[in-house]
Amino acid sequence: MQTQQEQRRPVNHAGRFHKGVLLSPIPVSKMTKEQWLQYRKHGPEGDRKFTLGGSDVGVTMGLSPWTTIHELWDQKKGIEGKVPKNENTDAFERGNVMEKPIAEAFKKDLEEIYGVGNVILGYDDFMYGHKDYPFMIINYDAYVLINIDGEGDWRFFLVEIKTTNSTNFDTHRDWRNGIVPAHYDAQCRYYMKCTDVSGIFIVCAWGFDKNDRAHVLITRDTEQEDYMMECATEFIQSLEDNEPPALDQVISYDKYMDYWGRKYAMPKSATPPKVEIPQEHKPIIKEILKTDALIELSTRRVEDLVKSRNEKMLPLLALLEESKEAEFILEADEDGEPLQTVYIRRSESYSRDSFDEKRFWKEQPDLFKEFTEITKTLNTALLLIEQKDVAECYVIPGVEFFDVNKFASEEPDLYNEFSGIADMNEVITTLLKEKYPDIAEKYITRSEDSFDEAAFQEDAPGLYYCYLETSSKLNVSRLKEKNRNIAGKYVIEGKAKGEISVDITLYDHVRKATTQRQKTKFGYVQEVKKDKKVKKAA
Repeated sequence: MQTQQEQRRPVNHAGRFHKGVLLSPIPVSKMTKEQWLQYRKHGPEGDRKFTLGGSDVGVTMGLSPWTTIHELWDQKKGIEGKVPKNENTDAFERGNVMEKPIAEAFKKDLEEIYGVGNVILGYDDFMYGHKDYPFMIINYDAYVLINIDGEGDWRFFLVEIKTTNSTNFDTHRDWRNGIVPAHYDAQCRYYMKCTDVSGIFIVCAWGFDKNDRAHVLITRDTEQEDYMMECATEFIQSLEDNEPPALDQVISYDKYMDYWGRKYAMPKSATPPKVEIPQEHKPIIKEILKTDALIELSTRRVEDLVKSRNEKMLPLLALLEESKEAEFILEADEDGEPLQTVYIRRSESYSRDSFDEKRFWKEQPDLFKEFTEITKTLNTALLLIEQKDVAECYVIPGVEFFDVNKFASEEPDLYNEFSGIADMNEVITTLLKEKYPDIAEKYITRSEDSFDEAAFQEDAPGLYYCYLETSSKLNVSRLKEKNRNIAGKYVIEGKAKGEISVDITLYDHVRKATTQRQKTKFGYVQEVKKDKKVKKAA
């Protein structure tokens, strides 16, 4: 006989609990690829000119880390780039395979909170839309029904499953702290808007243990939803009006350039036409060149500062001797307790290991022969000496170019003088050479000549093989892979070298300190320990 609580428990069916419009009587898992593409692109009846799914809406808001709004617009228009996008299919497949195991594990997490029997997990394998927004199409991963008070107050929530790499430690920390990536947050809000539910759990996993996953409950926010739907509606309208997104909608230059390169990529053998830039763009060209010059100057300034900083460290290093740490109380309170302490620490690093090839050759001749790779190269230097008349026909001259950035940084007055009266290409080739030939010569360089080896081999095969030289090299990596124990005997360990880090510790009123590490690319580590609640010295 059922208990009163069991009688009040709702059945495991999602359609009763949200207002999404069922688009398909066929479950997604039962659709053919053609059916799925039809539904996703144009709806069940094929009458929807354009649609937006959950993963699309973040793109229209400029939140996607992978796709630009310009690429999405082309996709919806059926415009394909000449080079396909390099999709991480392994991660995609891993996410699909892991969805249900992660959902089941998440159910157990909820049961620890609400009790066994008070959580129902279900999978709704259908596509849904919205009655007021015909472009909306969603397909969520799962749903849960939770008996919140244990007395029959059942609540319905959608569930979205995500995975991430086990080594994305910063991402793991964010998830544990309830920080959801913005494009995932938009996807969840899109699902809630479509179904009119009050909340959605987003679960992210990066392993199989309980500590290898985290979940966040996202609830409705009218202001965010309004902005999201405004972006989505404007994007759909731009498709219908055949007006591509403007360049001022470029959020990430790198992502835009990546798509631009894939969209217009040319085969290596192609010779694309040259485009003349109109004179109206001259101010932009000048600004770009000036910015490049400033970047060069700033880089040199940083390098000078690093050098100066390291020189100032030298007297302090002498104090360390064999110790690895020295301290200096920079600031103390009236009782002599430290408020700010500087630590100078030394650590050791090691140069790369090397391999004793000579000893290996003497003691292991058979293995040396087995793992030695033979390569053949054309001796063009000797060819140009002994067969000069023939060889010079195959020499490809290097390209002459002018170092504009260096010229702008070292000769700013001349740079401004010439860039103001002609485009830079004309300055380089005519005016500057004519007026200041000695100065111009300092900034003109030429790339090395190259040799058309393929053409030479085809035209003069006999001569080609006369100047073909053979060389050999031991493949140490393959040797270590196949014969690790033997190879290890001939490894010469790298030598130790010292590195210095600076630690600044700020103490708060309860004598505790927190640390934030900051690394730079200049060969040293700077550590800053800080706390917002720092006592000021009297």
